[in-house]
Amino acid sequence: MSFNYDEIISYIENAQVFGSKLGLDNIRYLLDVLGNPQNSLKFIHVAGTNGKGSTSSFISSILTKAGLRTGLYTSPHIVSFNERMHINGVKIDEAGVVHAGNIVLNAIGEMTARGMECPTEFEITTAMAFVYFLEQKCDLVVLEVGLGGRLDCTNIIKRPLAAVITTIDFDHTKELGNTLQKITFEKAGIIKDGGRVVSYKQSPESEDELVRICNERNADLTVADFDKIRDISFWLRDESPVFQSFNYGKYGDIKLKMLGKHQVFNAVAAITAIEALIGEGYNITEKMIKDGLYDAFWTGRFEVVMTNPAVVVDGAHNPQGTANLADNLKTYFAGKKMVFVLGVLADKCYDDMLEPVLPLGDRFYTVTPFNERALDAQELAKILREKGKSASPFANLQEALDESIRNIGENEVICCFGSLYYIGKAREMLKK
Repeated sequence: MSFNYDEIISYIENAQVFGSKLGLDNIRYLLDVLGNPQNSLKFIHVAGTNGKGSTSSFISSILTKAGLRTGLYTSPHIVSFNERMHINGVKIDEAGVVHAGNIVLNAIGEMTARGMECPTEFEITTAMAFVYFLEQKCDLVVLEVGLGGRLDCTNIIKRPLAAVITTIDFDHTKELGNTLQKITFEKAGIIKDGGRVVSYKQSPESEDELVRICNERNADLTVADFDKIRDISFWLRDESPVFQSFNYGKYGDIKLKMLGKHQVFNAVAAITAIEALIGEGYNITEKMIKDGLYDAFWTGRFEVVMTNPAVVVDGAHNPQGTANLADNLKTYFAGKKMVFVLGVLADKCYDDMLEPVLPLGDRFYTVTPFNERALDAQELAKILREKGKSASPFANLQEALDESIRNIGENEVICCFGSLYYIGKAREMLKK
């Protein structure tokens, strides 16, 4: 059968009814039908709770500057499906989606005809990515884990050139466990025997588990050295931050378009991963590293989308993410009051999520994200009122944004956060 672009996207979206299933049986069978394209690719595999997308973007951008044809696979998308697959910073076009989609959807037809389950949305897109990157002759692919690591379908790959573990914290506890040790065990599932591992500096509980697993698998672990970070500073335009800079080890004057102290840490984790590749013989210079870091950008991560009034969108959706968000708001907008527009998912630890931002402002506009797991805007507003805040629920996001801008005070900043499932829409509306 032949499918057009809209039919392929519709098929993938409809596959959401199969949920998110941890395990490799389905993806293994599907990739067998496809001839196992992943086995002919080289990977850097990235797992973690927060910072996966940004760190992957930094690594991909540096590799592109080094002249390598670099694939980047991430999820979820913020605005359009095509954001999930990039080569050298350029997202897959509709023709690429149609070509890879037809190959995979026909393989699924063969698979289900044999009595196998239909793959999930993420399994389908992962298979498409492998097909696309192989046909496009990528030298390296930066592959972001979807959920967890050990049983995530991206973990079907053989030993990567490096397994990168970003910061680990509580999220998806139902699937991954309710202790940092259990969560780390799942994230560290991407570590293969004899592999290279680069890790963010973790909590003692996570680090102990990571060291144990690396020793068990004879893997070489390097922990990013954040103690070598110096002189973090940022530049303003129209009273809004535009970029930041820092020094690290032998690297002086590194500039980032991505804002927030946590992005400095992510950049250092990316540098550490690149240094591991240099150790494998890849020719990557200091200039390539600096240029790649500066060019890297990740939509919806502490992004200032408007000035006068300043409006920030951020995909923070767990306690660690909102703690970073609060820290960044206090740093970049010192002395200003925050007005929050937010929507959250009902299965998130939203009480813990809210705590870091509550002291920063008194006005909250709540919305219901377009997701079957969403917490109703009325319920979220009620929770905020019980915490002593002024909270108004809105039937739709556009009304909430319009109201927040209409009533903005001279010394106030608007911040939209709470779920990646609505940040893309908020960003799109504000950009217009």
